[in-house]
Amino acid sequence: MTLVGIRMQSKMTTLIVLMTLIVISTSMTDALEGDNLLEHTMPAYTIAKNADLLPASSRCRYQLEKFKKGVDDRKLWSLRILDASGAPKPGFVYGNNHWTGSKSQCHDTNNPDPLIVNPRYMENITLFRDSAEETPPYPVNYFAAKFRHNGTVQYQQRLHYEDIIKLGLCLPDVCRVDQLEMILRKIFDERTWSIGNLYQMDFTLMSVRDLKNDMTYLMTWRVIVTGIIILVSLLLVIVGTCYDLRVHQKRLQKNKTASPGPKVSVENGGPSNPPPPVSRPGAAGAIVLSFSAYTNSLYIFDTSKSRSMDCLDGLRFLSMGWVLLVHTALYGTWMTDNNRWSYRVGADFVTQIISNGSFSVDTFLFLSGFLSAYSFLGVCKRNADKPPKGFRLWELIDAIIKRFLRLTPPYLVLIGLAEITGGYLEQTSQYHIFDDYQKYCTTNWWMNLLYINNLPTFVDLPCMSWSWYLSVDMQLFIIGTALMLIGRKYRYTALGCLIIMLLSSFAITGYIAYDSLYAPTIEELWNSLYEVYFPPWTRIGPYLIGLAFCYMCNSMKAKPQFKKKTVWFLWIFASACLILVVFGLYDREFYFSPIPAAIYLALSRSVWAIGIAWIVFACVNNYGGIVNSILSSKIMQPGSRLTYCAYLLNPLIISTYYMIGEIGLHIDFVANLVLFLGFFVTTFLFAYIYSLVFELPYMHLIKMYYTARMEARSTKNSSSSM
Repeated sequence: MTLVGIRMQSKMTTLIVLMTLIVISTSMTDALEGDNLLEHTMPAYTIAKNADLLPASSRCRYQLEKFKKGVDDRKLWSLRILDASGAPKPGFVYGNNHWTGSKSQCHDTNNPDPLIVNPRYMENITLFRDSAEETPPYPVNYFAAKFRHNGTVQYQQRLHYEDIIKLGLCLPDVCRVDQLEMILRKIFDERTWSIGNLYQMDFTLMSVRDLKNDMTYLMTWRVIVTGIIILVSLLLVIVGTCYDLRVHQKRLQKNKTASPGPKVSVENGGPSNPPPPVSRPGAAGAIVLSFSAYTNSLYIFDTSKSRSMDCLDGLRFLSMGWVLLVHTALYGTWMTDNNRWSYRVGADFVTQIISNGSFSVDTFLFLSGFLSAYSFLGVCKRNADKPPKGFRLWELIDAIIKRFLRLTPPYLVLIGLAEITGGYLEQTSQYHIFDDYQKYCTTNWWMNLLYINNLPTFVDLPCMSWSWYLSVDMQLFIIGTALMLIGRKYRYTALGCLIIMLLSSFAITGYIAYDSLYAPTIEELWNSLYEVYFPPWTRIGPYLIGLAFCYMCNSMKAKPQFKKKTVWFLWIFASACLILVVFGLYDREFYFSPIPAAIYLALSRSVWAIGIAWIVFACVNNYGGIVNSILSSKIMQPGSRLTYCAYLLNPLIISTYYMIGEIGLHIDFVANLVLFLGFFVTTFLFAYIYSLVFELPYMHLIKMYYTARMEARSTKNSSSSM
């Protein structure tokens, strides 16, 4: 070989070596850059890379390092673990703080069984991977981390917990919470994640939870008592239903067939077979029958009776549907992945129905005042032959006790169910619990039972946020009953007190709004619930209007006769009241000024009640037309009887559905409408069952007690007068 050939061969060899080194270097660089990318974007990988913080003898460290090596080597089992863990998701600027993974996928990683598919396709499925490497070499578990961010790229709504990020992590089962917390704190201190640098924000760890359901929340005396009440009630329902169907109904049928009517004898004109006395159950039988699901179902679905005020059933049922619509959006706020978009949607004209849906509650307050007065006036009519009595404290106390007994049994059971549900969600849900049932119902359940949990002293520690209405209703019932007892003898004194309280409510509400520079926006309402939404002095207007309206109707000696023009004018006026209150905020910029906002907040609820009052008046006096036909429809009556239980249950059902899911709620009109319809049907189905077990039986028992007491008192009075 010549010298030139040797030199050429040497150059070629050098070139090949250089090219090989370049390829190797490029591959190594790509691999390093890939690993570096994973470290800055995939939280589970970042944790595994920082496993050296743990002691060398730690099993958690060993398994985390093995997981990291598996990812580096692109082993399928490790990729499945990484894929089941959460990571930053699109939509952060619009409020997507849910970096959740897949809890079910994480647990299924431990499952060695293959998927059941057609054997013909198994070859393609296993062609590019080793099925033996699908299962990790150690058990894995799902963890949920919560940490705050201080970023400013998100719209600040001043909502509770809006700055909390939820992160799902599929990691080795042997790892402890404190070990993961230590690693995460180091990651946050070093600002390892790219998203933090991108949005210029830091993270502060709150907690890491091991989402294993150990059921320790069931080991409290409150839960045990709740369980006993539930079991005893269910047992009584079974016994009562069996007794009703096998004994009582047969006895009723026998009474009907045995006594078709007295037959007249031809000889002497007397009855030939006088009917036997109707067999009635004794006290024990009546108590057992109170729990009969059969008889109570007949009561719920009975539409045979027609009353002059059937329109109230429609108002109750439709208002409950409105409440459900609002709660569908409300209790999904903390699970929404595009929460800021709700501001865009909520500003539309049609969605003012949801944005201003709180007026549905004012319909209930109006009806509560109206029906309280209606019941009280009915008692006064029965005692019309007696001289009028003034205010008697024992009568007020007796009325309070009666209402307490009527409302509390299903309410008490719900508090226990809420604590159980809260404990379950705390241990299994990767989302943050706004209504921390387990925490607050454990310590503050007595505030609910005293009906004081809406007062400013206690509102920072709520047990079931929606229960504020029950407390307001009870407090207004006490005030209204006291007024009516005074008015029984001193009518003008009671009327003066009513007017003073109504005007005072306007003044107090308006002053609070003006002093706090209240603006009628969604986040402002959230942040002023305890000042202008929950207290009885800001909600008393519709109740007093309902009470006064009932007295006005009762004072009319005959049915009012209105001209057609007058009826049209009153319908237009009432419709304007309702429409302006709900849709008048469409142009909210006008109400950003303190004075218009204060006037609106002070008067809007009472104006709404005035509009509802005309609807009731028109329907009762045959001026309702198609509105009365809809509201008085027979289909409304069963739903109306279930509104109390539906109100109690619906937030628990809605929030539980959101909390147990693996993905957050996405604001989308069509999807959310379908979701609302599902909640509507589910809520009333559960309300029906709940009413059969925890409401109607105890309502019948209370009625039996007061009826027996009244009969005993009447017998005593009759004996003393003889």
